[in-house]
Amino acid sequence: MTESSAAVEASTVFEMLAADHRRYLLFALLDHNPQQEVQEPDGVVLDEIEKEKVQMEMYHMHLPKLEDAGFIRWNRDEQQVEKGPVFEEIRPLLEQLRENADKIPGDQSTRFSRTDTDGN
Repeated sequence: MTESSAAVEASTVFEMLAADHRRYLLFALLDHNPQQEVQEPDGVVLDEIEKEKVQMEMYHMHLPKLEDAGFIRWNRDEQQVEKGPVFEEIRPLLEQLRENADKIPGDQSTRFSRTDTDGN
C-alpha cells in the first residue's frame, strides 16, 4: 500500500482487524499517536514469557503487516508506532467498533479504557 493509494480495500481492513493485538494497537492510536510497539491492554497483566511471545509476534508478524498495509509507520530504532498514511481512512470504522464494543460478542480487544479527556 502506498501513500498515493486512493482507498483501502475492505478485505485488507478485515484482515488487519482479525488479530487482537493489531486491533488493540489501532484502537490505542485513535487516542495517542505515537505508541510504543508492544503494550498490554488495560487490565491485562502478562508474565515475562507471555510478554516475550507477544513481542515476537508483534515484531515478526503484526507490525510488518500493519506497516505494509499503510495503517502504521513503525520506527524500529525508537520502538514506536504512529498512524500511517491510510489510518484516517479506517478511523471511522475503528471508532464505530470501539463505540459499539458492548455489542460485539466475545471480543475483549475493543473494551479498553479511553484516556482522552474530551469524552469522545
